[in-house]
Amino acid sequence: PTADQLRQRAETRHVLPVSMMGTMFAIVIVVYAVFFAAQIQSLMDAFLSFSPEGGSYSEYARRGFFELCFVSGFNLFLLLCSKGFSVRRDGKEPGSLKALHGILCAETLILIASALGKMAMYISRYGLTQLRFYTSWFMVTLAIVFIVLLISGFRRIRMAKILTVTVIVSFQLLCWCNPNALIVSYNISRWESGTLETLDLEDMRVDMPESAIPQLISLRDRTSDPQMRDAIDDTLQNDFWSNTGSSWIDHTLESILSQNSLNNLNKS
Repeated sequence: PTADQLRQRAETRHVLPVSMMGTMFAIVIVVYAVFFAAQIQSLMDAFLSFSPEGGSYSEYARRGFFELCFVSGFNLFLLLCSKGFSVRRDGKEPGSLKALHGILCAETLILIASALGKMAMYISRYGLTQLRFYTSWFMVTLAIVFIVLLISGFRRIRMAKILTVTVIVSFQLLCWCNPNALIVSYNISRWESGTLETLDLEDMRVDMPESAIPQLISLRDRTSDPQMRDAIDDTLQNDFWSNTGSSWIDHTLESILSQNSLNNLNKS
């Protein structure tokens, strides 16, 4: 098919009346505005890093994340339906719909910022884990997606291409940044600076052995805390750590380096 034929086929999809879509967006926007007004204290606590009242940090962060997943998924569905199926005028999206899209994107970004604030409070209190790291990555990626959607309402951009590239690049950065090493390094740095009360050696042993071994050995050599030194020795002598990278499935450069570090420690 030619470009004109493809364009004509695309135009046949735009069958939803602008009035119907506009009314739907207006109702959703008003509902979110009422929600924000009712939850203004929770939002301010997240932005100002106040401690949660009547609940734990974990419950506070978890509730914010699941609220975000539901609302952002619903909003993304509405936006894509509107952009893909609403009636256009002279091949262009009506200005009223663009304005409503922008308001909905802005409200979603406020919710993402609130959820990120809650997660940041949780991390600042208890440190990083794999789940907290990946959850934060997901929320940051989601924020970029809605920023692109917001920009598309004011500038003509190749939205589908940009969103696809954004998600791919974000995932590649996640894979290349060695998350486990960042998590271990962050927690050790926080513990050494005195801003993290405890260092979860058991979590490192179970979930991040390849990344944790070299850094724990380095911490053992430089720490002046005898209790931490003994705890690291007890942890490194566990049989689980001795088998790190022994399976061909888990045999990576990182596991080889970690096993060598552990072997050198045992020889010394």
